[in-house]
Amino acid sequence: MARITNINDLDVNIYSCGSQRLSHNIKTKLGIHPIEIYTNKLGKLINVFIMTPKLSNYLKEWTNNNPNANEVRDG
Repeated sequence: MARITNINDLDVNIYSCGSQRLSHNIKTKLGIHPIEIYTNKLGKLINVFIMTPKLSNYLKEWTNNNPNANEVRDG
């Protein structure tokens, strides 16, 4: 698989995901793989995806169906 090394030079939106469960579902259900994976300064693994209409719709569904996401959003 090719690696994107110039993402900052491209005119695309990215989605940084700190949830390994959500990242796994994005990879397995949508077939979208992260363009980068890194550990943030708090030690949390972050997966970075290119935002697509397919991913955007999936994230909306995920948020609407995930009670934990609703708690975070409301709190």
